[in-house]
Amino acid sequence: MPTTLLDMCVRFVGEVSPEAVLHVISLVETEGVVGAGAGLSGDAAQRYGELVRAWANSLDQVPPSAVANILRGAAHAVVSERRKQSVELVWSGPAVHSSTLRSTGPALLELIMGATESIYLVTFAAYRVPKIAEAIAVAVDRGVRVVFVLENDAVSGGKVGFDPLSHLRSRSLREPMVYVWPVNERSRDTRGRYGTLHAKFAVADRCRLLVSSANLTENALDQNIELGVLLTGGTAPEEAATNIDALIRLQILQRLTDCASQ
Repeated sequence: MPTTLLDMCVRFVGEVSPEAVLHVISLVETEGVVGAGAGLSGDAAQRYGELVRAWANSLDQVPPSAVANILRGAAHAVVSERRKQSVELVWSGPAVHSSTLRSTGPALLELIMGATESIYLVTFAAYRVPKIAEAIAVAVDRGVRVVFVLENDAVSGGKVGFDPLSHLRSRSLREPMVYVWPVNERSRDTRGRYGTLHAKFAVADRCRLLVSSANLTENALDQNIELGVLLTGGTAPEEAATNIDALIRLQILQRLTDCASQ
């Protein structure tokens, strides 16, 4: 069985809704691999298109029944892995000796330092976080793909009055990818007001997700009362990273260098 086809089957099952997966499996054997994609849309259609191309490019013709069985096996494996999800509460603020809550700063540092492939870091504000910046620099140096999504003074229309990137930029020669949400991509209400990039989360290797009320600031990590969750395993980390990928692909989020040149 071609490895590329196996990989595409696993990716399809992992990134598409269970309902769409069951729909495709039920049709593959009766409608064929190409016909089974009818009715899919958006990311599901794109992922299935990749699977079909991998199947068509296989040196050995793989019968539809074999593809259906691969999808069944992959679906079973994904469900089993998702059941292993762990959830931990992450806290900033006054310490309670009997508490088992994780501290926000150390939890984020652990996530960054443990990443081997990718880190997505999304925040509204960032300043005075030298330990975070250093951990990012080390990650970049060891080849981790780092993606920042930030509210930026140059393209936010006044939502922030400073540049958070200067507090996160690493000493590494390799620059992270920085994305922003330009004002012209934001919907407006009847009074002309537009939204804010207010999410605060980090994803490591698409398998660990930290969501918190805390910005990447000295106050948020050391002084404020903030609460969040650290999810390991399950669907949420992959879904969060995939959603950022889709916003980038649709150019709702744009590279900061591209925005600056416009």
